[in-house]
Amino acid sequence: MVRVEELHYIFLLYVPRSGSTWLANQLANKSSEILVLPELKTLEILYGLNDLSDPRRIAKSINSDPRWKNTNIGFSQLLELLQSEKELTPKRILDKLVANIISKRKMNPKAVLFKNGTSLWHVEKIEKHFKRLSFLHIYRDPRGCISSMLKAKAAFRPNEKFTVKNSYQLSKYYKQYRISARAIQNNRLIEINYESLVLDQTRVLKTLLNELNIRETKKHSSLAISEEEKRLHANINKSSLKNRIVGWKNDLSIADGKLVEYMCADYLFGENYFLRTEERPISLMAKKFIQAGLINLTRPFLAIMRYTKASNLPYLRHRISVWMRR
Repeated sequence: MVRVEELHYIFLLYVPRSGSTWLANQLANKSSEILVLPELKTLEILYGLNDLSDPRRIAKSINSDPRWKNTNIGFSQLLELLQSEKELTPKRILDKLVANIISKRKMNPKAVLFKNGTSLWHVEKIEKHFKRLSFLHIYRDPRGCISSMLKAKAAFRPNEKFTVKNSYQLSKYYKQYRISARAIQNNRLIEINYESLVLDQTRVLKTLLNELNIRETKKHSSLAISEEEKRLHANINKSSLKNRIVGWKNDLSIADGKLVEYMCADYLFGENYFLRTEERPISLMAKKFIQAGLINLTRPFLAIMRYTKASNLPYLRHRISVWMRR
């Protein structure tokens, strides 16, 4: 019999499009000792509610998450579970939901993986409520992350972009996220590099399972994702994505690539990522534009430098005219 209150909670932290869904599915495929929950906003919702005394209000809020259906817990059952709990706290609510999922899947896990990147902004509250916990942070080359975010479509809104932010705003977010993740206590933080995982999947996963004190088992499960999400996570069941490590070179424009490289320089040189050798360093004038937050001037300026260098003046005139029409 599993005592849910004694389970080891692992909070998976990540900037979007960092390979977190792929990692979560790989862990679920490796061992039945870890329950990998679908990506849920449950904790974010609970920490956003000022009052946890009303089970119906809590149930409505949790059920409003479009990914909640991946748990196979309907609203009526969710409300019943909450009403049966005497003291409603984020930890007790999550324990109650986890116990129900474990019972349905007939599992006997030692740990629970909770996947939601926004958990990083609630680290202090999580550390207060959860005693047995670890934070697992997967990070990726910022050019790969941002390229993927700019290219992808929203999971539940296929006609809309994944994000309305531009490369400048995404670079600022990436940088802030990495700084905040590094502030977590070392004894509670495990960091995984996406590129290393892709290049040596077996070794990295084995090391990770050892650090989490989880055995690899023959019996395993998989990460539950909805039909709407499958388009966004098309590579989830692929064993190797080596060709995508530098896919950003084709997907990210020269201007955006330059901007990301400048904004996230600490996370390029420090992680042994390399700049494109065929490109010259970003100019002093472009740096001034970026530092001043003048993103609308930076992009065309970088484009001009690129196409002037290439002596492609007809194309330069075309690009300038297109930009002026926006």
